[in-house]
Amino acid sequence: MANLSSVTGFPPVDALPRDASRPAPVRTDPAPVPEQRDQAVLQLTELEHSAQAQECKWASQAAAGPQKCVVGVLTGDAWVKNGFVYLEELAQSILASGGVPRLICPGRGDAGAQLDGVDALLVPGGGNLDPRYFGKEQSEHLVDRSLDTALDKLQMECVTEAEVRSLPMLGICRGMQSMNIAPVPAGKAGALPEAYQDVKLPEGVSWSPGGTLVQDIVHEHPFAPNTLDHWNQQKVENRPLRRFPDHGISIDPHSRLGKILGPNVEVVNSIHRQCIGVVSPMMAVVAWAPDGVPEAIERKDAPHQIGVQWHPEWQRLDDPRMQRLFDTLVDDGARFRRGELGAGKST
Repeated sequence: MANLSSVTGFPPVDALPRDASRPAPVRTDPAPVPEQRDQAVLQLTELEHSAQAQECKWASQAAAGPQKCVVGVLTGDAWVKNGFVYLEELAQSILASGGVPRLICPGRGDAGAQLDGVDALLVPGGGNLDPRYFGKEQSEHLVDRSLDTALDKLQMECVTEAEVRSLPMLGICRGMQSMNIAPVPAGKAGALPEAYQDVKLPEGVSWSPGGTLVQDIVHEHPFAPNTLDHWNQQKVENRPLRRFPDHGISIDPHSRLGKILGPNVEVVNSIHRQCIGVVSPMMAVVAWAPDGVPEAIERKDAPHQIGVQWHPEWQRLDDPRMQRLFDTLVDDGARFRRGELGAGKST
């Protein structure tokens, strides 16, 4: 986005004050192999055109207010090229908090290079994650069996990079689930699932397996068949089917999420067939649905990394508490930019 100043007339977000002790990022985007060069250039040109058009628009909107930090939004390349409306909802949530959105997606460089340009990471919702990342095959009960392998790979790389850097992070729905299944840095390496052979994990760190997911709540959750409708398959509390079911949640009042939202939220949306199974050794569950399904997690040693199972961007205009999640992410990103937050520093 360094070229945005010529388009928008204001300093690029790269010019925002940054901790002088942190070295300037060095881009190391891999070049395509010769036989794929022409096709790769065409694909990257289309992707970059779409991404920069979105980013220019958002940067223009951000110019009217405070620009606290740059927030990376991790997404699939198809969403970027097709202008998926969901990205706009996420971007407006970030802009309302004073952040500047930047798109992170397959085709724009490796995870480390893309994260060098951001101060916080938003890991949004989407389709099901490949269960091979937590050592399983796809369940026979899955309704949607499609996978985005390129996004899954980049997501595991970005989440583990964020873990090592202690980058402020908010995971939403699928994003929270990816935070739970991602490998964790450990003193002693453990055997990772075979799927990680193609994943570029940060070097110089010993990695151990993270947690797991329940692939189908209705059929496979330990509490089934007494779970709520977390998707749209049956009635909820004797009410008719709705496009998105909802339910309340209880939050650990001593958690950071509890301090942000309070101990109870009467209504959160619910649009997921999967949920956390085994909790990652790095994470703590800090919110629950009435049926006991985990609804939020925090990193134990870095509570500025939070994951929620619902979509706060869809409720923020009706419930101002939901905007606080984005406010917190952006404020944490500003602290990270100033060098007040990060690896070895407390929240």
